[in-house]
Amino acid sequence: MTRRELLAALVAATAARADSGAKMSHISAINDEIGLTFDETVAFAKQYGIQWVELRSAQVPGKLRYCETLAGADLRDFRKRLDDSGLRASVLDSSLLKSVLPGTVSEKREDFYVRYFAEMGLDDAALFRNRLDMLKRTIDVAHGLGTREIRVFSFWRVTDPTPHFPKIADVLAEMADIAAKENCRLLIENEGSCNVATSAETAEILRLVPSKGLGLNYDPQNSMPIEAQPFPEGYAKLPKNRIGNVHVKAEGLFGPKRPLDWGAIMHAMLSGGYIGRFSLETHRGHNSDNVKASHQCMEKMIGLLEAV
Repeated sequence: MTRRELLAALVAATAARADSGAKMSHISAINDEIGLTFDETVAFAKQYGIQWVELRSAQVPGKLRYCETLAGADLRDFRKRLDDSGLRASVLDSSLLKSVLPGTVSEKREDFYVRYFAEMGLDDAALFRNRLDMLKRTIDVAHGLGTREIRVFSFWRVTDPTPHFPKIADVLAEMADIAAKENCRLLIENEGSCNVATSAETAEILRLVPSKGLGLNYDPQNSMPIEAQPFPEGYAKLPKNRIGNVHVKAEGLFGPKRPLDWGAIMHAMLSGGYIGRFSLETHRGHNSDNVKASHQCMEKMIGLLEAV
């Protein structure tokens, strides 16, 4: 090998490592999907070279507690553990607006969240009444954990959400403006149990709330039961510049009922300038089987991303 050939090979190898590192910067995972404890989450992240974690559960042994409730010494301790582990928070997953919109009757709701709020002594009326105080507390937690992105929802789904969009938009606009003033951004998740589920509904609510304080936590799997083609047809309807985070589920990666072409989705998004993360939400129960499935999912996600 000549000196010129050797230099060319070194340059190519360096470029390949840089490209691989850049692609891995797009990978994240929800912390309680990849570990039953904080230490398990860290071990999983280190195994795959993951730099980012999306934070949902505070992973307190024997206690149902989300990171959004952390305060004081507990918050500082959690942040220190993140820093010491070399991990960074990509998104804070809040439960904001997973409740009934006043004046509506929901046809869907998730029992998990009903129990979660009940344990905190909160019903639907209290959740709506206290929404701004809860938002401000969540913003403080996001700052403490080192992220500006906060996942939110759009109230429990009614039979026909469309007539209620103006009111939902008013609520979200007020919250988004507060978030923006605090250098945060709310990411509304399209969720099948909530009023904003399909791509068309997502596009409409974002049109109604143009605030820079509101973006999208995109989950095409969530809309599949009520949207025939989330990708590419549904994706084409979305304002791409407002997508701040993407959820990837095991069902979408492997099926068998509703698989998605995640390779094509990743290629379309990255080639279109997406700078956020693809975050694993395995979604097969919070147990050791789910963690095992998370390993399979992460291996496939990394392979798909490297092929882009």
